[in-house]
Amino acid sequence: MEVETNASWNAFCLYRDYGRERGILKTLVLNGIPSSRYGAWCKWSAKYDWVKRCGAYDVYLDGIRRAEREKEYVEQERKYLAATGLLLEKGKQKLESMECDEVTQNNALEYIKTAFDIERTIYGKDGKGSVDDGIPRQLEIIFDESFRDL
Repeated sequence: MEVETNASWNAFCLYRDYGRERGILKTLVLNGIPSSRYGAWCKWSAKYDWVKRCGAYDVYLDGIRRAEREKEYVEQERKYLAATGLLLEKGKQKLESMECDEVTQNNALEYIKTAFDIERTIYGKDGKGSVDDGIPRQLEIIFDESFRDL
């Protein structure tokens, strides 16, 4: 490919920066460039492979955005895990400080279920959006018989 002229390079940059919805005519109109330049821009586009270059640029930008989203996801997951750990610890402390007659099977189950549900959601084990068989799973907790009537 021969060296691109300054005029063609500047035109390419304007065209490129409109993203996936780009078009030569759109770029001309939105930048107040006379439509009489359309033919020259089309020639430059073909000669200097604008479509292919823009496609590569779009892939590059998508990679940057995806990497940023993944960093944010990991950070958010870390925060959720810390919050879940805190919730579990506070729940444990609360259960330990409660008198036996205050702890019912229902409220103990609710504390445990809430903590497990949060943790399962964080790890993607909550059945939402899973690709296995599409059937959401239900959390099952089986208590030891000695826990009955508490």
